[in-house]
Amino acid sequence: KLFCWGKNETYIIYEGTTEDISTPFQIGSDSDWRKISSINSSVCGLKADGELYCWGSNLTGQLGNGMYGYDADISIPTQIGKSDKWTDIYTGFGHACGIENGNLLCWGSNSFGQLGNGKAWELTPVEVVEP
Repeated sequence: KLFCWGKNETYIIYEGTTEDISTPFQIGSDSDWRKISSINSSVCGLKADGELYCWGSNLTGQLGNGMYGYDADISIPTQIGKSDKWTDIYTGFGHACGIENGNLLCWGSNSFGQLGNGKAWELTPVEVVEP
């Protein structure tokens, strides 16, 4: 089971309210979460079957669902892509990276070069390749 608490300004803990949650609150009913990474009002998590889910603030496309902006926040865990081959996830300040099928993929803001591809941002997971 997955429990979260704290600042809830982008509905990352509980859909329907932006009030802060001071006690652990169960996210959904699934009990097969394997790894969670969260920073700056965004959360991404891996399930035991290798699927990747993200939710929360999506201001810079850091949720990897092809959208960005204030109106693109996601209030419930939402699968990113259709792959079930994710083995690791890392969320950074406005971006995220993960390992899918042995390859490093990143998405979101690239304001400090963190995506490694020279573009301003990526809205969906894109493989990081050696130059």
